[in-house]
Amino acid sequence: MLSSRMSPSFACALLVLLQQQGATERVPLASFAETVDDYRSRSFQVAAHKSTAEVDFGDADGDIYDNLAVGCYCRVVDDISQCGDNKYPSNPEKPNGPRFFHPDADRKNGKSVNLCCKLDWTSFFSWVGWSWRKQEDLTRCKSETRSVSSSSCCQLKDEHGAFGVRISKATSKSAVMTKSRHGYLLPNPVFLKTPPEIGLEDITGGQDYTGSDIAADVVREFVEMQLIQGGRFNGKLQCGGAQGSFEELAAGTGACQLRPGPTEQCCCHSAAVVEAERCLPAEGAATAEQARRKTLESVLLTKTEHGYKEGKLVDAPGPDAEDGMQESISSMRDPLVENNPKTRADESQMAWNWTKATRQWTKTCLEHLQVPHVKTTRSSDRVRDGQTCRQIGKVRHCSPKYKTVYKTIYRQEYRTECARWQWDRKCAAGSGLYVKQISPGECVPEPERAGPFALNLTEIGPLLYMCPDDYVSGTGGAEKFHAKCQCRPQCA
Repeated sequence: MLSSRMSPSFACALLVLLQQQGATERVPLASFAETVDDYRSRSFQVAAHKSTAEVDFGDADGDIYDNLAVGCYCRVVDDISQCGDNKYPSNPEKPNGPRFFHPDADRKNGKSVNLCCKLDWTSFFSWVGWSWRKQEDLTRCKSETRSVSSSSCCQLKDEHGAFGVRISKATSKSAVMTKSRHGYLLPNPVFLKTPPEIGLEDITGGQDYTGSDIAADVVREFVEMQLIQGGRFNGKLQCGGAQGSFEELAAGTGACQLRPGPTEQCCCHSAAVVEAERCLPAEGAATAEQARRKTLESVLLTKTEHGYKEGKLVDAPGPDAEDGMQESISSMRDPLVENNPKTRADESQMAWNWTKATRQWTKTCLEHLQVPHVKTTRSSDRVRDGQTCRQIGKVRHCSPKYKTVYKTIYRQEYRTECARWQWDRKCAAGSGLYVKQISPGECVPEPERAGPFALNLTEIGPLLYMCPDDYVSGTGGAEKFHAKCQCRPQCA
């Protein structure tokens, strides 16, 4: 029998040899094998890669494991509880971390049995664990479909928020990461599983914020509109988002609501979010004489540095500031906007607030000049600096000694700069250039919660609403979303 004093590394190699020879069934050391397995787990822990990197999900030509010496190993388990999602989530360099459950996948003694499968190294000295059997190919270690408890909640997440649905099952695939996000090869491949992914047919129901149950077909339509028309979730329904896992899915047994409360969106009139710069009559604006075209000369200043000329062009102050002109204009119509007959409101009569533009003039270079400047280059060199000697008995040993000598080189160079500028005012005398301010939107409720004459959302599907006609939405993921539409404070 095996001695308890032998080293774990030797014992592991011996057990692998026995396993390769088919003798493992004759060695009653299951508990010892688990001890060796645990020892190896502690000895080879590595840091997990948290940063984004190049992940291969097997969509390209060829197998994602073609260049990796891994095999697929499976063992019989009683149920899914004996096949965790990932044994080593914090050590993704272990190929045997991700586990794949397959119910009724094999037969033993005339009965259907469940299999739990994992990838592992195929090296002769790699210990795969007790009772694991190598498969003919990697199929059972590439994907799995797990049944999900009716009490579990699949949280669909993205940058716009999250909501939960009840599901019957979800699928996860094997993935391997061999390169960093900068394209460099990693010292060791990283083995991952994709988040649990579902299809619309896997959805079995959901709840509204009131706690009332919602039928599966209604929930599916709600999710489909979010996915297709709203362009959410990057086209994939993944439980827990990009970082989801079956472990997190199984633990999520709380409230599973499609909405946290009544729907409310930030809505802005479509004309309000149109950006504009206009020349408007303004107090303190330039007179006819002040608004004339101007030509200004720059002055070249030079000095001597290290025997060479160093120059600097100083521009004459331009007329651009116009500090005397009013900073803002309130409630003024846009002179270039015409009424849109397709909308209810008359856009030509809408008044907006305006802010003075930073630059009231444009400038054009009329003449260039070569301006001298001194180019400085610093270099270093190793030179002989005597020798170092030592006496060993009657023999004297000497070796050369060196020092670093630094040298700075200066030379004359020139750069092209503008010596004469032409200034032209953007607007005529008596007016100034102003920027239209985007008016904040208003929080608009769903019809059931709006007053009889108040603005309300339009229902477009089960529990889904959009801003009314002629309005855009500032709520992320909503229909007619426009980034310029914002509400202060934010809507619920």
